[in-house]
Amino acid sequence: MTIEEMYREAVIRKFESLILLIEWLVYEKGVSMERDSKNISFVCEKYGATLHTELAHYKEKQKRRGKSSLEQYLK
Repeated sequence: MTIEEMYREAVIRKFESLILLIEWLVYEKGVSMERDSKNISFVCEKYGATLHTELAHYKEKQKRRGKSSLEQYLK
C-alpha cells in the first residue's frame, strides 16, 4: 500500500491524526506519496519523542493556511 492509498483511506474514515501525520511527512519532510506506507513506521521510530511536538507545530501552521492542500488534491 502506498502512502497515497493510506491517505485516501484515512480521509474516507476521518482518521485525523493519520491525515495530519501524512501531510506533515509530505509537506515538511518531502516524502513522496508514492512511497510504501511502511515508511510511516520508520518515521515514527526515527522521530519518536519529538513527533508529537512536530505534529503540534504543523497543525498550527495548517490552521493558518486553511484547508489541507492534499485533501484538495484527492478530489
